[in-house]
Amino acid sequence: MPDKIRLNEDRGIIEIESYNVITKVDIAESISKVQQILNDKGINKILVDTTKQDTMPSTLAIFDLFSTFPQEFRIAILIQKSQVTA
Repeated sequence: MPDKIRLNEDRGIIEIESYNVITKVDIAESISKVQQILNDKGINKILVDTTKQDTMPSTLAIFDLFSTFPQEFRIAILIQKSQVTA
């Protein structure tokens, strides 16, 4: 899976670093892992670093994707202006 998921208990956040090409299957697996951390630790803040991804979905696709996340998640996404949208 082209991402790394880490729990940063000092900051009280879940950190996701994604890279290369991310598929919908990858995202579904990440959501499952993050949901498990939420259930185990009660941490619902997520920082997603996408600066190493080859492409980014459009803004509309990002909003659509995150509409599928449980409502208790609070998500911040790091992107680079130069990233190509798919």
